[in-house]
Amino acid sequence: MPDAAQLGSLPELGRVRVPAEWLDLNGHVNVQHYLSMYNLTSDTLLELLGISGDWVRREQLGLKRARVGSLAGLQASHYERVEDDAVTPGLEAVAKIARALDCAAGWIAFGEGEAPAPPEAAA
Repeated sequence: MPDAAQLGSLPELGRVRVPAEWLDLNGHVNVQHYLSMYNLTSDTLLELLGISGDWVRREQLGLKRARVGSLAGLQASHYERVEDDAVTPGLEAVAKIARALDCAAGWIAFGEGEAPAPPEAAA
């Protein structure tokens, strides 16, 4: 069991003020709302682990980094630095990467909007 110092050293992924309507009769958060709170922090945790939306989409499509860079008209090394969050791409580069990965630029840049469908489900 972790002690207080170990718990205090964990990264804070977000804070949620629990609304009263999320509580059950015993004052505990209802299970469905635990899932909502988990969902609010899961993308941040995955990013900390190096698993970005770009990486997930690239893996879904079975593409290597160099291929995405080529499809986006970027040098492979530049795309690698973008995926690793070592550099922030400009708007034009985000649009090119989104086209290469067949998804919305807002999803690539900010995780906004609906996630792209897996390739086998895409129409």
